[in-house]
Amino acid sequence: MNQLSSQPEESTFQILTPEGRGAVASLEVTGDLDILNRFFEAANGKPVQDQPVDRIAYGTWNEEDLVIVRTSASTAEIHCHGGHTAVHRIAEQLCQSGIREYVVPLPSELSFEEEFDRLLQLATTRQTAHWLLRQRHLFTAAIQQLEQLSISERRQTAQAMLQWSGFGLHLTQPWKVVLCGHPNVGKSTLMNALVGYGRSVVFDQPGTTRDVVTASTALEGWPIEFADTAGLRETSDQLEALGVGKAQKVIEQADLAIVVMDATSGMTKADETLISHQSEPLVVWNKSDLLDGTADVLNGLSISAQTGDGVNELAKAIAQRLIPELPNEDQPVPVSQRQQEFLRQLLTGA
Repeated sequence: MNQLSSQPEESTFQILTPEGRGAVASLEVTGDLDILNRFFEAANGKPVQDQPVDRIAYGTWNEEDLVIVRTSASTAEIHCHGGHTAVHRIAEQLCQSGIREYVVPLPSELSFEEEFDRLLQLATTRQTAHWLLRQRHLFTAAIQQLEQLSISERRQTAQAMLQWSGFGLHLTQPWKVVLCGHPNVGKSTLMNALVGYGRSVVFDQPGTTRDVVTASTALEGWPIEFADTAGLRETSDQLEALGVGKAQKVIEQADLAIVVMDATSGMTKADETLISHQSEPLVVWNKSDLLDGTADVLNGLSISAQTGDGVNELAKAIAQRLIPELPNEDQPVPVSQRQQEFLRQLLTGA
């Protein structure tokens, strides 16, 4: 008997819907469907592998409403809310569970050029469009030249390109910045000041923000998606507690966390705990306009979201933290998951 035939088939997934806004986004999972039960709870109580084929199964995925349709014994489609955030959150969770994203091979430099043409449509600022246009030539030319290199040189080149993967992906996907802090420190007012319009509801009662509110803008020419979250505190209010839970998830997935504190109250034990739980947060002391003298802003920025004082400096600091340096002008950069996967295969292949 062929031993390879007894090995379980690797589970994979792929995103079926294109990038961009839409009412519904879809993914397809192939392989061991039992893994989906870690996240999905059907309304009828049945596991995914026991759902009837081609029948819609309503349920929740980590408290988010969606539907799953089992299309065969080893394939299922996931249909969730449209847009970038929901579908890529599910994709990330699938990857963390060991399900590999299926990558359509790109066999020639022409295929990469066609992909760049498609990705250019997703550029939201002139600066990101400029970088994509430049990489359209640099990256495709570098791939073509790889054939002339030795195996060791090819791997070194691929590794150098992969070092800029994060920057490349954000040319079509905004950097995610979350405003977090305890209730009534001015997070909502600050987000409105940063994006330039009233996206978040502002009220002086703690706990006003119950859900995660997002808004997109550009800082220094780079696309940024801000998230205003519920104030982090223990609460007996069930609705507010759900908001706090969502806030903690968003914080974990952000590229940068801004910890907002009340300059009139000074550093508290709760503030120290919150800062210690973040990975290199940007600390901001808000309400500086309410102080008689100079605030103690050690290891932080002093601002007033209400008057706008210090907000421009904060915007520059955010851009500097997210993009501390840029690739050299002649450095090829992968700008999609597919391009990164192609380069990783060069590292592991002959």
